[in-house]
Amino acid sequence: MNRFNGGAMFARNLRFFTAGVSLSFLALLTIQCSDEKNEKEAAPSGSAAQEARDADSPASAAEDPEFAGEIFGVPVPVGNYYFAKRVHDTFHHPEEAGMNPEEKEKFVWHNLVLHFEAAKRKIEPTEVEMAQWIDSVFTALDLPIRPSENPEEYKKWVEETMKATPQLFENQMRYLATIEKIKREMVKEMQVEVSEEEMHEEYLNIENHVGGDYLIFETREEAAAFHGAHSTPEAWEKFKEENPDKIKPFHLITLQAIIDLWSVPKDQINEFHSLSVNTVGKPLPFGNQWGVFRLLEKKEGDISNFDEGKNEEYRLRVESKKKYQARDEWVEKIYHDAQVKVFIKPEVPAAETPENAPH
Repeated sequence: MNRFNGGAMFARNLRFFTAGVSLSFLALLTIQCSDEKNEKEAAPSGSAAQEARDADSPASAAEDPEFAGEIFGVPVPVGNYYFAKRVHDTFHHPEEAGMNPEEKEKFVWHNLVLHFEAAKRKIEPTEVEMAQWIDSVFTALDLPIRPSENPEEYKKWVEETMKATPQLFENQMRYLATIEKIKREMVKEMQVEVSEEEMHEEYLNIENHVGGDYLIFETREEAAAFHGAHSTPEAWEKFKEENPDKIKPFHLITLQAIIDLWSVPKDQINEFHSLSVNTVGKPLPFGNQWGVFRLLEKKEGDISNFDEGKNEEYRLRVESKKKYQARDEWVEKIYHDAQVKVFIKPEVPAAETPENAPH
């Protein structure tokens, strides 16, 4: 196989950087080939705001097949919607893991809202940031391609692997980079306070450890049903003997690592830590899934060992987390304020042209 023509799919652990700052794409980015058939004509170019001025009213927009929906009362051209949808179908964000089709569709509209808000705030990646972003894609794929250094190889890769032009590929990258940049900029704007109690809690979450075994389910109902039938150590052991490949072990790990890596809420993992050894805990959120855990070992931290000289270190740790939490709440609020209306029924998008990128 030609090294620059990877076929239908690449899957690697990626870390994107823009201006030297991690963009938190710390999971799989799956690059899938899209076909070249045009099932729809490209939507007219131009801004969504211009389309809004051309529409007679929100009611007329809902009846117009040229519009996919509304954001802040502004009609969204179908070309913009299909561009965004194809980007998300091609470049999977970690947040999409475990999402059902309806949740993925909402994720597309969430990011259209963020892109719209970024345009209002005049937030966009610089050319230097874009060059670093695109270079990071090839670094993550372990390909020695740089658009500025290997323009012909770059063009060949994009055309053969992505079935796109460099301009379209760069518009897709710019769309993603813009969304990440406004999210990053909003973190900086968030104002939060940190208490001494929160610093001590952060310390204990690092000092407290748990270990045991667990089983993951797609839904809370499935996890609850399993827990109801296997909440005793005896029932758990019997299931484990009969299904040795389903129960997974985990050795002593900090509560903070479980919170960060598995997205288990801190209150719930602290409750699990407080259980007696050899106890089966209640179902816990596990990212977009649910888990049932059995506690087999634990280590307890001692707040009397907290080093007051590290107050600033823990304050900054807690402050950073609270800023991201505040940013996420802002994202939900801006989506709510946008009063998104969806006119179009989701379907497989047609191939786009560079002009389809949201402006």
